[in-house]
Amino acid sequence: MGGTKTLRRRRDNLFKQHPYCCWCKCKLLHPKFVKKGDTQPDNMATIDHLRNRLDSDRKEPNTESQSRTVLSCKKCNQDRGDESVKSLTKEQLWSRSGSYPLSIITGENE
Repeated sequence: MGGTKTLRRRRDNLFKQHPYCCWCKCKLLHPKFVKKGDTQPDNMATIDHLRNRLDSDRKEPNTESQSRTVLSCKKCNQDRGDESVKSLTKEQLWSRSGSYPLSIITGENE
């Protein structure tokens, strides 16, 4: 997806069409109503990918000519991301992060 302006434009267009979370159907709050520095509420509108971040086909075009993104509340977006990370083993997490615990490099027990 493009830069910040593109994401904002996409979010705004989705919000105008249907201001509800794709996953839990709650009424969303547009981020322009959240003051800078305030805690972001769980029902704040965010852009969410239909495929999770670990899906290798995430950036492939959708065969049905649909968007790869949807409007989601902050809570659902974060929960879906957390679920995908929890499905990984420690070794997969370390591999993806690009840094390994010293115990793996040296062969010592943790």
